[in-house]
Amino acid sequence: MANSPAYQAVQEQIRALAQFYRTYSAESARQERERRSGLGWLGEFFSSDRRFSNDEMHTRFYEEVRARIQVLAEAIGALPETEARQAAMQAVDILFDPVKPDERDTAGWMRFAAEPLCEPLLRYLDRPTLETLYRRYNEVYPKQLQFPAQVKLRREMERLLRQA
Repeated sequence: MANSPAYQAVQEQIRALAQFYRTYSAESARQERERRSGLGWLGEFFSSDRRFSNDEMHTRFYEEVRARIQVLAEAIGALPETEARQAAMQAVDILFDPVKPDERDTAGWMRFAAEPLCEPLLRYLDRPTLETLYRRYNEVYPKQLQFPAQVKLRREMERLLRQA
């Protein structure tokens, strides 16, 4: 069954998501290096047009991840349970790749912000995988330090674990 056209299409979407993350991270790192250079830093000091809140690349990244996950979640839903579980975990592994807080550049912060977008994929995970993800998530992001989107994601994991 793993060679079905639907499964192959999902695998291609997952590969494209991983490539999208790599490309975004590399481009953001390049921009960070330029920004930290002498003239880049001086220009940022006097102008707000390059500050994080105005950076279209990072906003586009987040919106593109959201769109890709919506399409991917629908495609995964059409797969048999075993394939859906495997594909969902592959996609979650791409999204949930914690960056240490002291190592977060702008791209790291945006990847951090995009992690909760994996929520629609969680329903395809089996209980042991979801339990492992839940424990790991709470180790990386202690409950008392979670932002609202993280709390929502954690609560969805808890709800799914209660149902399983």
